[in-house]
Amino acid sequence: MKGLSRIITFAKTKKQKMKNIKTIILTATIAAMAAFSSCTKDPCETKTCQNGGATQKVNADSCGCNCTYGYTGGSCETLNMAVLSGTFSGVDTVTTDNTNTKAYSFSVTPSGSTLKLSSFWRNLFVNDVNASVSGNTFTIASQDPDANGKTVTGNGTISFNASNKAVLHFSIYTVSATSGTKSYQGVFTQL
Repeated sequence: MKGLSRIITFAKTKKQKMKNIKTIILTATIAAMAAFSSCTKDPCETKTCQNGGATQKVNADSCGCNCTYGYTGGSCETLNMAVLSGTFSGVDTVTTDNTNTKAYSFSVTPSGSTLKLSSFWRNLFVNDVNASVSGNTFTIASQDPDANGKTVTGNGTISFNASNKAVLHFSIYTVSATSGTKSYQGVFTQL
């Protein structure tokens, strides 16, 4: 009987050990599932906002951008052309000698992805000079706005200052039969 009692005790002990192992495995599985399901990925972790925009959590599953002044779009990728409308004032300088500087103003009227510059470049042009905009840059393709042999070409960048005024930085080249080719650099701020 003692032998049978030992076999039964051994079997009960083995059964209890197996039950303990199953309980440990089950507990570990539940804990792992709880830990895994409570870890949520930040939706803003991979979101990139352009032009100085900042990520902004919309809800637990999505992220948007809080765009800086002058920009729109899901990633702040689009320049809001309407905010460029108005008068700009500044100074340009002849880059070949840096001595001929002149202050003047001109008007900007956005139209689609084009800026119409009125009274541009020291009021030399009677008709509008057109600049095409792509992102934060603009290009003045070679043109003779007044059909008088005076051409202008150039390029520049668009930014915004702390007062939410547009700032145009540009380099332009003018060509005329009497004065030849001259290059200018200017910075003009929206009034």
